[in-house]
Amino acid sequence: MKRIVLITGVFTGIMISVIWLGYYPVASVDGSLLWQHTWMQMQKGALRGFTAEITSSGGKIPDASSPEYISFLTEIKRETLGFLVDDRILLQEGMRLADDFDSRVNEKLAGVLNNRKRAYKTAKVIYGFSSGDFRTLVLLPQARREMAAGILKTKGVSFDQWFGEAKQKKRVQLFFTGFRWEKGEVK
Repeated sequence: MKRIVLITGVFTGIMISVIWLGYYPVASVDGSLLWQHTWMQMQKGALRGFTAEITSSGGKIPDASSPEYISFLTEIKRETLGFLVDDRILLQEGMRLADDFDSRVNEKLAGVLNNRKRAYKTAKVIYGFSSGDFRTLVLLPQARREMAAGILKTKGVSFDQWFGEAKQKKRVQLFFTGFRWEKGEVK
């Protein structure tokens, strides 16, 4: 009996830690999981970025209890989840465009970041991202998008059309988010 109580307690403690730290999936893109902690990082970064933009332009951030602020936060959640899903789709489909897609993306990124310290310092101040998080969450997705668009342009294919079709074909599932995947979009 003591053993069962001990095992149950340990299991419960582990599950609470996993949930609290965000190590559970919030989406699956053709079986590839996206995690809560990554989504939360994106939300926090986006909120910091938008807050900085609003205050620097002389705007005022709505009161945290106002319907406008709640709507604002919901939109940040939807947009950041959509961004992560789109990036995962782009990564998967980019590998189909070119066998060396990932290495080409990394080469492009290395060439762009000649002055890394300044870019990373700015990312820390504006978004609160470490250099690794900034690279993973912001720079790599942008480089993937640009690389895919460049490859498609040489083939005479519109990136927007290609990506729209790719999003329609993907099997995307959302878990515990309050959103749904519909017609290639997070809604």
